[in-house]
Amino acid sequence: MISDKKSWIIEATITDMQQAMASGALTSMDLVQLYLERIQTYDGELRSIIELNPDALRIAKELDQEREAGAFAGHCTAFLSF
Repeated sequence: MISDKKSWIIEATITDMQQAMASGALTSMDLVQLYLERIQTYDGELRSIIELNPDALRIAKELDQEREAGAFAGHCTAFLSF
């Protein structure tokens, strides 16, 4: 169980994220929202993100629905560090 996803995501490895998603403790929507919040908070000064996919949240929702329906196809885990 992840008690504080905002703090957890800072140190989480790809393996941690995949395990959390497999256990249901983290969803694709959670992950995208956490990254979007971090981008909004920190990237104004850094300007390291050139472009965001405007469909990212919709895609994450669709991937979560596929996982819930048992149609998980081994989607990649998003990773962004700054």
